[in-house]
Amino acid sequence: MTQAPKATRPIRRKFPPPPLFLEFRLGAAAFDVQRLTNMAKPKKWTEADFEVKTSTIEGAGQGLFAKALLQPEDTIGYYTGEIITEEEFHHPDRPFSAYVLWVCSSHIIVGEGPKANYTRFINHSDEPNAFLTVSSRWKSARFEALRVIEPGEEIFFDYGDDYWEKDELLTED
Repeated sequence: MTQAPKATRPIRRKFPPPPLFLEFRLGAAAFDVQRLTNMAKPKKWTEADFEVKTSTIEGAGQGLFAKALLQPEDTIGYYTGEIITEEEFHHPDRPFSAYVLWVCSSHIIVGEGPKANYTRFINHSDEPNAFLTVSSRWKSARFEALRVIEPGEEIFFDYGDDYWEKDELLTED
């Protein structure tokens, strides 16, 4: 007669607790994990922390300027506006807008009108101090600081090549 196999219990191993302070030496430089964990988290700024005034770019109209010191990865704000679909975007009666941000086919943000906010005044630069994070999952678009932005400094991000295609079509002979 064959005996049934004995039930086995999982082996539990005891590991020592992690050290309270870790330091890795990389050549002459030290990488301090404790210092990293104590770093301030990126801040989320609001409209009150910015000012809309004449841009430093000639002929650009208005621009967005910081009133406070922004750190890298700080949230400048979310791009807001009327939400339309791809079908509505391509409708022949839809008026042209230079403030369109394509998040996904069912979520296109037209950043002008009563639903728009201060972030629509962020102008283009080939040397931006901000970038745009777009999430099709969360259907959002968020501007973040790329580097330290001083109070009084204008906020810029790179619109990308697609933005300028419409302009080129209008100027061709």
